[in-house]
Amino acid sequence: MMYEADRFESGAGSASLEDYIESIKSRWWLVVSLALLGLLAALLIYNARTLTYRAAATVLVNPTPVGSTNPATLDRPNLDREVEVIVSDEVAQAAAILLETDEDPLQLRRDIEASFIPASDIIRIEFVAGEPERAAEVVNAFATSYVSQRVEAQANFYTTRLNDLATQAGTLSTSLTTLAEQIADLDRQIEIARAANNTGDVTSLTSQRTAAFTDQQSASAQLRINQTAAAELEVRRNSESPAATVIKQALLPTLPQGLSRPIYLTAGLVLGLMVGIIAAFLSSRLDRSADNEVEVTRALRAPVMGSIPNLGFRNSRGSSALVMVSDQKTVRLYEAREAYRRLRAAVEFLLKSGETRTILITSAHPSEGKSVTSANLAVALATSGSTVVLVNADMRRPSLEQLFGTEIGAPGLSTYLGGLTDELPYVRIPELPNLVLVPAGPSPSNPGELLNSPRFQSLVKEISEQTDVLIIDTPPMGATADSAAVAQMVDGVLVVVDAKSASTGDLALVRGDLDRVGANVVGAVMNRDSARRGGFMQRRNRYAYGKVDARKDRVTNSGSGRSGPLFGSDDTPAAPEKVRI
Repeated sequence: MMYEADRFESGAGSASLEDYIESIKSRWWLVVSLALLGLLAALLIYNARTLTYRAAATVLVNPTPVGSTNPATLDRPNLDREVEVIVSDEVAQAAAILLETDEDPLQLRRDIEASFIPASDIIRIEFVAGEPERAAEVVNAFATSYVSQRVEAQANFYTTRLNDLATQAGTLSTSLTTLAEQIADLDRQIEIARAANNTGDVTSLTSQRTAAFTDQQSASAQLRINQTAAAELEVRRNSESPAATVIKQALLPTLPQGLSRPIYLTAGLVLGLMVGIIAAFLSSRLDRSADNEVEVTRALRAPVMGSIPNLGFRNSRGSSALVMVSDQKTVRLYEAREAYRRLRAAVEFLLKSGETRTILITSAHPSEGKSVTSANLAVALATSGSTVVLVNADMRRPSLEQLFGTEIGAPGLSTYLGGLTDELPYVRIPELPNLVLVPAGPSPSNPGELLNSPRFQSLVKEISEQTDVLIIDTPPMGATADSAAVAQMVDGVLVVVDAKSASTGDLALVRGDLDRVGANVVGAVMNRDSARRGGFMQRRNRYAYGKVDARKDRVTNSGSGRSGPLFGSDDTPAAPEKVRI
């Protein structure tokens, strides 16, 4: 509801923060609707998604001598290589055997995820499945298979080394036995040679015995070294940590992957609120409706002198719309009567200045309630003691006759302005001696020319001299030029604005047309305005309505009325009369 025209006025700036807040308040239903829509969309997305569960296990990889040339050296594992081992075909096949499934191990290998935790010797194994039990079983199968494979490689390493040492020990023992037998045989031969006093044979046999003894000592030392190495290797095998250990098996996942339901709903609600606020801002900037007093005041550059609530369907047409003389006692009509009394007070303030006695009432478009406003304002002023003449200058589509229940098409303003009579026909309203109605008369072919004639200008002047207030009901500004012609003849113009359909652009055009003819726009009347009614079950503006007599404004008070030919005695008949102006 940002009125853009005022940007081009002197001193005008962009819309303030208060304007934006007000636009959001006025469009709270849009913000709430989009917020609920976002909430519903988030709920549908959450329920429509495919649920998947992620299970994870962690494995500790310890140093082992596997792959080292020195059994006494423990090499720190290469975690990049171990990750590749976990997702290898061999481990996948072993996991499939543990799972007792016919599923292709290669598919399991492609879906498994393995990664090491930096600055540690821990590998994390993960698997995603549509069922929590499936995810946990696959992860634990891969972890178990990998650990078993690595531990088995560690055990095979020590077994192979010990078997090699045992083989070497057996060979050395056999060599020692052979050497012992060889030395014993050489000793017998040496004794025989000495007995035969064969010095040459003794020297040769002694040399052989010395070589055999040396070999025996070397083999014996090698056997002791071999036995020591086997003992040490056995001790390391028994004391060394397992090559790998499952430090945390995968538990059954209880929550599916992704964001939880509360987070989904919260995000949808927040997103909906944001979109709603943006939509409210954009709608506010693009909206040109004049549905509040601020917008009407800006567009017409005139104050709002009254805000009339919606009279309801039953009181929208005919004599029932003349609520100021109605006996109905409903809250809606009480509010309307009070609104017209406030409008009367504003008009009476203008009358006290002495510069405003003739008032033209018009609107931008048809069906905005100008005739209903003219009639009820005239009744309200008449009941307060002012003498009022109400002239129906809307000769194209007269409505005042229906409101007051008089004959449509009877002699009236058109017959007088057309020169068919020298006396102005008028109607007195029963119970309202201070009010005189000048009907429109038969519809002429040239109403614009009649209203722009010197005869009508003279009529306005004559009537204003005989009465306190002259109210002229004219056609809408946007439909004809009749109102612009009359506007320059009166002291002030009241523009009736339908809060349900009027736009600031139309009101700006009305103001421009009136400015061009030099009219004095004294104010506006907001019709069908719901702003003053308050919210649901709000009763603070309904003070003692049930005890108010709806007929209190029908009390005759002629003490301050003006005298003149239009106002006779109280027994003046209600039928159309003619009076000489």
